[in-house]
Amino acid sequence: AASSNRRQDFSLSREAPGGLNGYETLSAFEQAFGSLGYQRCANDECQNGEEKIAIFLDDTGKPTHAARQLASGKWTSKLGRSEDISHALRQLEGPQPAYGRAVMFMSRKQASS
Repeated sequence: AASSNRRQDFSLSREAPGGLNGYETLSAFEQAFGSLGYQRCANDECQNGEEKIAIFLDDTGKPTHAARQLASGKWTSKLGRSEDISHALRQLEGPQPAYGRAVMFMSRKQASS
């Protein structure tokens, strides 16, 4: 989700951002993405010059997914080992097998090209 082509199954990855390393809590995800320059923001509105992510939680409060907003306002996700998909944010919400609810949004300044 953080402008990376790596797998997004951070709870299982040894290359999780910010050393997430198996901690499956919202605060661990916030800290991990914070280490990549993201800060909590108020909403999912597309803002020129910013990259946004959304963190999803299941009914138990466990993080299940992170999606990244595209410049178009749509979102992109990697679903397991499949290709990246483009989608509306709320399209991934719901009970399993969906990802729960997008509950936290974070943003950072878009990198200059």
